[in-house]
Amino acid sequence: MIRRSAVTRRGTRALAPVRRTDLGSLIARATTAIGRFVILRDERCQSCGVEINLDPAHIFTSKRHATKWDPENILALCRGCHDGFGRDPIGWKAWLIRRMGEEKYEALRLKSLRPVPSWEVKQLARDAIEMLEGRS
Repeated sequence: MIRRSAVTRRGTRALAPVRRTDLGSLIARATTAIGRFVILRDERCQSCGVEINLDPAHIFTSKRHATKWDPENILALCRGCHDGFGRDPIGWKAWLIRRMGEEKYEALRLKSLRPVPSWEVKQLARDAIEMLEGRS
């Protein structure tokens, strides 16, 4: 991330790097750890079966901190399937329900909707790192 600093002598603003906050670093570390874990766990695209160009794909958006680092909310998809499902949310939901079952899908959806106060995000990230790095 780049932030603008004070105006220089020529009247333009110089660009300087912004340091990540402790929380930002913690979130990035937890996100990287869960992504690696999911790709190692699944080994191949859970839709088409290919073993290359895998992405960790969140079932419910990673913006929802209640399930952001929950391994049940993430699966490995190749980039093609990930992009395809991103363009077809109705097909994505139907595929997930066939794969997971409606009851499990709905339970995960409700869990993802739980509001998470900002103080709890830090603890969730720490717990994810501890759990995932402990498995390595």
